[in-house]
Amino acid sequence: MNPPADWAATVLTAAALVLTLAGVAAFGILLKGCMVLRRLRRRNPDESGNVLLKSPLVPAVSVLAVCRDASPAARAFVRRLLCLDFGRSETVLVLENPDEAERETWSSEFRLRRSSRVGGTLASAKVRAVYQSLDPVRMVVVETEGGRPSEAWNAAANAAQSPLLALFDPASEFPQDALLTLIRPMLEDPAGTVAVCGGGPGPLGESWPARFWGLEEIRIWLGRAAAAAGWDRLGPFPGSALLVRKDAIEEAGGFRDGSLDTVLAVRKRRPAAGKPAHVALVPDPVGYCRSPRSVAELHRTVSRDQHALAHAVRMEGLGGMGWVLPGLVGWRLLLPVIETGAYLVLAAAVFTGHASGTAIRLVLMATLGTGALVSMAAVVLRELAQYEASDPSELVKLFAAAMLEGLGYRQLRNLWLIAGFLGK
Repeated sequence: MNPPADWAATVLTAAALVLTLAGVAAFGILLKGCMVLRRLRRRNPDESGNVLLKSPLVPAVSVLAVCRDASPAARAFVRRLLCLDFGRSETVLVLENPDEAERETWSSEFRLRRSSRVGGTLASAKVRAVYQSLDPVRMVVVETEGGRPSEAWNAAANAAQSPLLALFDPASEFPQDALLTLIRPMLEDPAGTVAVCGGGPGPLGESWPARFWGLEEIRIWLGRAAAAAGWDRLGPFPGSALLVRKDAIEEAGGFRDGSLDTVLAVRKRRPAAGKPAHVALVPDPVGYCRSPRSVAELHRTVSRDQHALAHAVRMEGLGGMGWVLPGLVGWRLLLPVIETGAYLVLAAAVFTGHASGTAIRLVLMATLGTGALVSMAAVVLRELAQYEASDPSELVKLFAAAMLEGLGYRQLRNLWLIAGFLGK
């Protein structure tokens, strides 16, 4: 008998079993997402009627934004929001505690003048001034003192005069007709739809970090977006745009610090009031993350999503999305911990001479083999879900990334996920 060898074999076998079962479950979730997407495509095959959605009969939308500086990137983001096509929309911008130079920059950029618009009743940061643009755009600018992110969003909601509020991620890309696409579920079921999340995989970049993120985006689209929508447990996902009813925000007591926190609060509050809390999915790229060009950018993209998940869980708990949110936490925290621990135990066993060839092959098959198969399955299922063939060269790049992501990136990503959840 060799107790250290037996102990290592037992731990590695248990970890391999858990990771293999997780891979099987991942495939089932991706398959569910594919079926949901195909059903949505059959239901809404024609998007050519966007011109009709510019009618003044369509509910008005206020696009909210919060900027903490007057950088070129912040001003360019606001310009992109102002260029969104819609029949009746306004842009409400909150400037948090700007200094004199920043105030002058914004004022000269958008020709701002003082406004007498009256705000709402949500608890917000102290409002210093309200401005409107002299340009031929519907734009309101609210200057506030510093505070929590939720207080800035509440200040924007207070100034908004539309029944629907739209939020776009400054780090994402979105087309000019994004609002026209997002509004459709609200028109189909205005009473039962409390919010709409829209997003999908963006164009595939040329760098290896971009290809690894491309795989991540596809898995997110099929799993966290489509499969969750099929179970009516949808919440915002990386890069997605959000359209939410203003009365739902007011009933939930206002915005929370993040979009996921906010949707969780809305979903928990409205059932208690006896009202539906359906969050609809628009599975089109009306919002998607920018393709990372370096490992550092990929790290920031992955960690940012993990920070948002951790913050939402700590602020709002695990309720609001049934078993989906606890499952997501297990997927993005527990499984990386188990896999990283399996690698450490395997390395210690190999170093001390207590690892058998069977244990090594078992762990590698359960991690690298299962991971590659799940990623390649995601690429295939995406092809089935979108009803149109991708460029063959793109498929080759994605399959190559699926086979190579286990040779360093997968292990590094596990560490990013653990640190992102526990360190925020």
